[in-house]
Amino acid sequence: MAPTIFENHLSGSGLVLVENWDKATSFLNVRKIETTKSIVSEYLALLDALHIIKDQNMNKAVIVTDQQAWTKGISINVKNFEETFKPYIKQFNKLWAELKGKVKVKFVGELTSGKKNALYKKAHKLSQEHKKGTYEIIEI
Repeated sequence: MAPTIFENHLSGSGLVLVENWDKATSFLNVRKIETTKSIVSEYLALLDALHIIKDQNMNKAVIVTDQQAWTKGISINVKNFEETFKPYIKQFNKLWAELKGKVKVKFVGELTSGKKNALYKKAHKLSQEHKKGTYEIIEI
């Protein structure tokens, strides 16, 4: 999972879903969000991952992120963000509670080669394309 945000208020997320260490699919999303907080992109990438987990009825999932603090738990307080982002926080909090016990968050540093890992690099690259779409069987 890798997010990015630019001055034009575009927040892109790139996710790479690996199933059974065999098949890899990439997901890209972009939203226009007015915010002063760069962490918003991180949360939107996480929200996208939770939507995929739910939509595909996964029994178990591991989300890999560069946000080490998230490995201990994730809590987003609606009061700390702009009105434009509050609906996304509500979606996140609902999905996070719904998927509790099915989702584990791991720090990218736990991957072989950390941020140089091919999966992490692919997700980061996708996040900067600012497109929406799904690409089956990507090269990792």
